[in-house]
Amino acid sequence: MTIIATSPFYQAGALVAAGATPLNYSADVEADLVRRGVAAYSGANPERGGAVPAFTVTDANNNSVLVDPESGGALMVKPGRSVATRILSAAVATVTNQLGNTFSLGAKLADKFDAVRLIYLNNCATQTVGMACAFSTAADMSSNLNSAGTWVTGTMADAAARTSAIDPSWNYSSWVELNGDSQVVYARLYIPSAGNTENTINNFTLSAPTTTSPSLQTGDEWITAKEAGNFAASNFTGFTTTGKTDWSPIVGIQYRARGLVHTVVGVGDSITFGTKTTYPADAFWVKAVRALKLAGFKVESCNLGVSGQTTASYFARAQTALTQLAPSVMIYSPFSPNDTSGLPTDAGTTTERNYLAQMRELAKSAGTLLVPFTGIPKCTTDESTSIWTVAQNNFRQSVNNVARALPYHIDLDAQVATTTATGTAPGVQTGYMATDLLHLSETGNKAAKEHAKSVIKRAISF
Repeated sequence: MTIIATSPFYQAGALVAAGATPLNYSADVEADLVRRGVAAYSGANPERGGAVPAFTVTDANNNSVLVDPESGGALMVKPGRSVATRILSAAVATVTNQLGNTFSLGAKLADKFDAVRLIYLNNCATQTVGMACAFSTAADMSSNLNSAGTWVTGTMADAAARTSAIDPSWNYSSWVELNGDSQVVYARLYIPSAGNTENTINNFTLSAPTTTSPSLQTGDEWITAKEAGNFAASNFTGFTTTGKTDWSPIVGIQYRARGLVHTVVGVGDSITFGTKTTYPADAFWVKAVRALKLAGFKVESCNLGVSGQTTASYFARAQTALTQLAPSVMIYSPFSPNDTSGLPTDAGTTTERNYLAQMRELAKSAGTLLVPFTGIPKCTTDESTSIWTVAQNNFRQSVNNVARALPYHIDLDAQVATTTATGTAPGVQTGYMATDLLHLSETGNKAAKEHAKSVIKRAISF
């Protein structure tokens, strides 16, 4: 196969100029460049696409074999892909009177990269009017704003592009070519007050800064403040705020990595979303993925947990994520108290087990390893016992036991549970629950991180 460059682009850190000279890369790299609009196929078949080769590993006898993570036989978990995604949060809320601001994100990605694009929130019908985005790179994460960096502007997608997004209120910017040798990228998004007349931009809310400086998440991302004005089209050095924003319309970053990166997607309700003591929400499995990335594994997390959603709602979201993000691993919550108004029932948990069975087949067909986690109880005020009856707790465990029977699962319940006397449903260990006695506290999420880390590490280490 051959392509020609229709626009300049970076390949392995080198700038490739536009021109008629034939270029030869792997089928998938060529297909990705064509999809990004910087190249076109040449030759007898100008409409052909890339083909993902069958994934193989080399055994002790130097033979190439396919590996199934469940059986040890055929069909390996999807390998890392050259297009990777980090999604910070999919939480649903409403923002009012917050237009006319620029928002910023800095992140150290899991691999060097050649192009990036922004995933952002805006459900306004006239969303492209006056919006702007820009990107820059830096040597490290020492600057929380990178205002003095070299910025490259992107273009905003129109409303039709939402059909390819995971959520109908999300959208993508154009791809922007950058030399990401340092793995560090900074992104800005400006949403003007004029031309965006709706006062609701779905899925995020803003509050007053909670500290005097931006938030640094364990060395790999800066969550910085909004600032009134447009600093994403020009006047890049003018963005000087030192406060941080509680939430942001920047959903995440998608990038073309030079190597292969594992995208780990988490789908579920508020337990998947995590406790929001800091932005973004930091659930146990997100902490685990971040720890692996900081340890050198090429892995990114996509937090698609949404508070209050039922399994029916996030089952649909999971299917979209499989096709749009092509994850290596999907963390999935088969049990949710949202299904039955907070009280587990026979009928409700039967439906949940059916959804889990369907998700296993869908994930396997997509080449993604499904890793379910076990559900936790809602507790009484002392946390050690559940508000549910023994019978209701047994319904919960009927779903958990199906998950536990799978070779790859995260036994969240076992990591946080306490034991109780016969005739009483168990709760969790003291301090592991948030004040609502339904969600894990920061302490509880940290307690479950190491177990989740070991499972996810095993899932991506083939």
